Amino acid sequence: MLPIEEFELDSFDKGDYKKAVEQENLAKNIVEVLYPNDNHYAGKELRLKQQYFFVSASIQAAIENIRKHIMTILRSSTRKSYSR
Repeated sequence: MLPIEEFELDSFDKGDYKKAVEQENLAKNIVEVLYPNDNHYAGKELRLKQQYFFVSASIQAAIENIRKHIMTILRSSTRKSYSR
């Protein structure tokens, strides 16, 4: 996933002020209001994006924790094998 650019200078220079901050605003919409009203299409779309975002973030955090744990075990076993 590409990082969000907070401000698109090219769009701003062309006079498209809304587009200059569009990515940042879309990203803020996903995390600012939890449990949007989903009795219309826009609310359902936002809820789906939120669910995807939070599941993705949770999985990435779990993978990082597992990776750190494995690295700790590997470093520990390497030290033990050299100390014999």
